[in-house]
Amino acid sequence: MASSSIDEMVRWGATNGVSFDSKKTEVMHFPRSKLRTAPAVRHGDIEKHPEPALRWLGIWLDSRLSFRIHVEKWAAKAQTVAYHLRGLTNMKHGPLPAAVRSAVRACVEPVLLYGAEAWYPGTTRPRWNQPTKDLSSSNQHLIQRMTKAMNQSMRPILPVWKTTPIAALHRESGIPPVAQLLEARRLRFSARLKSLDEAHPLASRTRPHSQPAYHDLIKRKYQAQTESSFRTRLRRTDELLAPCARPKLIQRRFHQEQMPPLQMASKEKSADAFSRWVESLDPPTLVVYSDGSLSSEGAASYGFTIHQNNVPIFDGSGRLGPAEVFDAEATGALEGLKAALNLGELATQSIYICLDNLAAATCLRDTPSDSSQDVFLEFQALATSHGPIQVRWVPGHSDIPGNEQADKLAKAASSLPELRA
Repeated sequence: MASSSIDEMVRWGATNGVSFDSKKTEVMHFPRSKLRTAPAVRHGDIEKHPEPALRWLGIWLDSRLSFRIHVEKWAAKAQTVAYHLRGLTNMKHGPLPAAVRSAVRACVEPVLLYGAEAWYPGTTRPRWNQPTKDLSSSNQHLIQRMTKAMNQSMRPILPVWKTTPIAALHRESGIPPVAQLLEARRLRFSARLKSLDEAHPLASRTRPHSQPAYHDLIKRKYQAQTESSFRTRLRRTDELLAPCARPKLIQRRFHQEQMPPLQMASKEKSADAFSRWVESLDPPTLVVYSDGSLSSEGAASYGFTIHQNNVPIFDGSGRLGPAEVFDAEATGALEGLKAALNLGELATQSIYICLDNLAAATCLRDTPSDSSQDVFLEFQALATSHGPIQVRWVPGHSDIPGNEQADKLAKAASSLPELRA
């Protein structure tokens, strides 16, 4: 079957002007149980026998998918770098420990952990025959091999003896154990999966399967089988973090004319320039000051106040669910704009949105970020439909009345009930 598939591939390539080099063809079988014989595959006139391991995008695959060869090869590369660093340092001479530590974090860790997202399943994995029950992932031998390379890389950082306990090396060098680094990689990969749009292939593989609909009058073994409910390694990684709204894949936003930068001077000079700018505005102009806050208990909240002729005429505040200050800043600007547009005849005037978060102000005016993307898109849609709405950056904690008032409203809103969508 594999030989016929290769022949079909070669015919397709000949039709489309693509040739396949038989010398680069590699064969591997992935059996559930150990094969007594490993049949070869023919590519043209050449017979290809299965390899013990093959590399694909830097990941070494073996027939049992144990990834033992992958870990050994990349651990050997990391250990080579560690030996080079050790040759540069000794008890009397060499670079500073901080510089060597930076070299280990930049040159040893990425090599040692390469491809961990593909092979590391975590400390546990579900049973094949009982997916609801977990058992040990049985990869301690791989972690031990990686730990050996990591221990060699920590010794150039510190002037220690060979008999120094490993726990002391981790504590004094500031480098976590390999098991913690692998778990951190899983969390990072989980966050990456959450940031993918709906059309991404990995996003579709992490969606929970719908419950099958069975007919009572037909035996289940004769009905169409649904997708497997087995929690794959990818799905288990995605479940490490709470569900969230996926961002949309949008094009970069460009303006018809060149926009001035939001910050053009230091904080002190910008505060003086902002105060002079406010005094120069026409009296009917609306200035919306917004701010976000995050309490020590982790409550994200926002506040806004609307000024006209340096007089506050309306304000508001609210609390978000699980969010960060950046999300609260974006929501505060949106709610402030909505409140300004609901002021009736006053909303026909020019409106300025002023906030002290430079990153949020940039996303309000330019291409939205993945975080709070829906909020930024709604803000831009309202701003486009209204017309004369501009975003400005105001230096925070610079005794600017509107910004200070919005900051107090945001902090006070942390005790309010959460905002429900």
